[in-house]
This record gives sequence, structure tokens and C-alpha cells, in this order.
Amino acid sequence: MKLLDLFSGIGGFHKGFEKAGFEFDWVGFSDIDKYASAVYKYRYPDAKELGDITSIRPERDLPDNIDILCGGFPCQAFSVAGRRKGFEDTRGTLFFEIARILRHFRDTEKPIPYFVLENVKGLLSHDDGRTFAIIYRVLTDIGYTVECQLLNTRWVLPQNRERIYIVGHFGTGSGCKVFPIGESGQVSYNRNTEVASTLQHPGHSEFLPTLVIPLNANFLILGGYYPKIESEYTLSDILEEEVDAKYFLSESQVKSLTTGIQKSQVHCNTLDTLEETTKE
Repeated sequence: MKLLDLFSGIGGFHKGFEKAGFEFDWVGFSDIDKYASAVYKYRYPDAKELGDITSIRPERDLPDNIDILCGGFPCQAFSVAGRRKGFEDTRGTLFFEIARILRHFRDTEKPIPYFVLENVKGLLSHDDGRTFAIIYRVLTDIGYTVECQLLNTRWVLPQNRERIYIVGHFGTGSGCKVFPIGESGQVSYNRNTEVASTLQHPGHSEFLPTLVIPLNANFLILGGYYPKIESEYTLSDILEEEVDAKYFLSESQVKSLTTGIQKSQVHCNTLDTLEETTKE
């Protein structure tokens, strides 16, 4: 099998596939952080370093066929810890580089069968859901059936880190359902309707039929699906007694983060008010 690992960091996705039993005879990885790339190369010496994703030319740099594409495309443009400029931020547009590569292989009649993408929870709410709607539409327009779910590391670790995972397989034929992960594989139509009603507000409703209840996706869960999984670990098991000062946020970062959280809270309160007004 062949793996294309984009925005690869030190190889988290690659390691996950390995632990799941996948074996690859070719791996290409792309990241602009030279230190992360050095770690990746150390861990996987046979992997091909591709450099900046914007410089990748599939016909020149990649094999004729790839089995899996994965990538955690930059999240700063969508995270509450950043300025949330979305596609107006250069980093926010890098998703379209993924789409460019997927489209190339589709057009050469050797589409990449599967992809796995990851980003922050804020991707779902950015620009009232329009950003996620665009990403979803781009992927389905290329020809993929798409599933997604909001997952939380607290299910297995003493950490609260919510991330949206987006997976897809090429074509609209039947395939194994990936989500939801949890005790049950069923999500009722009422759940989707509830989410749709919550998000129903001016300027956003036009996206709902595709965004919340997609016609060719197996599941689309915006509110998150929380299975009853308890971790055997506690925070005290991993905390270090002495932490290097470089890991602390600066005053400006703390201010930016708290401002972003406050703005998100105001936005949530506005949605709650609109929902109550609609019910009345």
C-alpha cells in the first residue's frame, strides 16, 4: 500500500496506521517544519520527503497510484486560539492543496480510494458553518462519500481535546461505515433534525440540507457523539513536577485565547437566543 502523509508533523497518522496493522511499501510526507520533518525521517528513514505541499506536483513527485491520503491541515485559521480568519488566512487555504491532489488523481482515472483528515472543533462553527460546508462540498464534488465525527481524547486519555475527523471513500457505492465511534452504530434522524434546528439562523439555513443531512454521506454529526468510554488514567499520572518555561503561554497569547473564548461564548448565547425566539 502507498500512503501520502500531508501536514505530517512527526508522523502521528503514520504511527496510527501502523498500530492498526497497515503496511506500506511507499510513504511520502510533507511538512514545512524542518524539525518535525527531521523526526519523521528519523522514525521512517525510507519515507520520501516532499517538502512544502504547495510545491508538490503529483505527476512529478508522486507515484501513479496512492491508496490513502491523510492530513491534519493547519488549524490556526479556524481555532479560537487564533484570529479565525478562515480562508482569508493563507494557512486556511491549504485545504485546497489537498483537494488539488485528490482532483489530480481523479482526473488521471486513478483516484485515491481513501482519505482521513483532521482539524479543530472550531472548523465546524467558523463563519456560521459556511467554511465546513465549502470543505464538504469540495470533497463530494470531487467524487467522495464523506463521513465525519467530532472526537474527544478524553475518551482514552486524561485530556480534553476535541477534534473533527473527516474520512472519505471514492465513489457513492457501499462501503464500511466508519462513524460513529462508540457503543452504537446508529444515529437517529431525530438527532440530525435536532442539530439542524439548533443551527437554523439567518444566513446559514441554505447550507443545512447538505451540511447536516448529506444525501451521499453515511453520517454527519456536528454536535459530537460521546460514547461511554472511561479512561483508566488520571491527570496526575502524566503531569510533570517541573515544566520548562518555554511551554507556558505568553501574556499576549493568553489575552488572545481568552478574547477568542469570550467571542465564541457571545456567539453561542446569540444562537441560543435565536433558537428560543424561533420556538416562541
